[in-house]
Amino acid sequence: MLFILIITGAVALAGHVILNARYVRAGAAGGWSSTFVLGVSKVSAALLMLAVWLVLLFQGRATFPTSWAFWGAFLVTVVLNIIFEIIRFRSYALAPIALTSPFGAISPVLTILPAWLFLRELPSFWGGLGIGLITVSIYALHTQSGWNIRNFFAPFRAVWKDRGTRYAFLSSLPPAITIVFDKKAVVASDPITFSLLAVAAIGITAWIVDFAYRGRERFFSSVRQCGWGRFLKIGFLYLVANLAFNMAFLFAIVPYVSALRRTVIIFEVLFAYFFLQEKTDIVKRAAVSIGVVLGTILIGLAR
Repeated sequence: MLFILIITGAVALAGHVILNARYVRAGAAGGWSSTFVLGVSKVSAALLMLAVWLVLLFQGRATFPTSWAFWGAFLVTVVLNIIFEIIRFRSYALAPIALTSPFGAISPVLTILPAWLFLRELPSFWGGLGIGLITVSIYALHTQSGWNIRNFFAPFRAVWKDRGTRYAFLSSLPPAITIVFDKKAVVASDPITFSLLAVAAIGITAWIVDFAYRGRERFFSSVRQCGWGRFLKIGFLYLVANLAFNMAFLFAIVPYVSALRRTVIIFEVLFAYFFLQEKTDIVKRAAVSIGVVLGTILIGLAR
């Protein structure tokens, strides 16, 4: 069940990322800001989640959380995710997905310490080996052609030269912490309730930031022009991805979920190749996929 949830979430989230990148780049010419696109994307997803939540609430399968355990974890993850998402969406307009996504591969390694500190969860030897293999494989996908040390560290050198890459690197750090509090909030409530409240809070806050920064007239002009139909589509993709990943917490410890979630990067690169015309090395992609599969098998054996 865990791997079905991960693959479903990865495919849906990759589609969500690619469509958001497309709208951010189109918005640069049409008068939308990246923060506005973030807001409408999350609010669209929250509206769909609200419909699902109300059905589950009527059936007695969802409740409104009242515990301090939930709200404490919720506050931490929402505040950090707002910062993370605003920076990440800005990177979409400044650099290709192939340059911005490799840094997401480092999150699983960074997650190990917070997961131990706050949840007392540690991977086994084989699980840790699987996490490392997935991390290195996905990171290698984005290095320059030629397997040598200089090319391997090329993305980090780009951090100091390219603003979009710098934003992508900064946005890769908060998820290493937020995923721990995501699980604490899910355990204290349920996946759909946490998803609804967190996504709505991020979307509304992004709109408030955009309204304050660009002013009332430009903000409402963007609202009229954005076309809600297209954003409901990406909202649906985020609904699927968010629920799948949050449900995965019920089947595995946080470091494993964090590593397995990085499989989304393979689908991001694949979709960017077909839909955004971003070129990539097919041989390298095949080699990376093998590494990710082997890492996934090791995590599966460790569970």
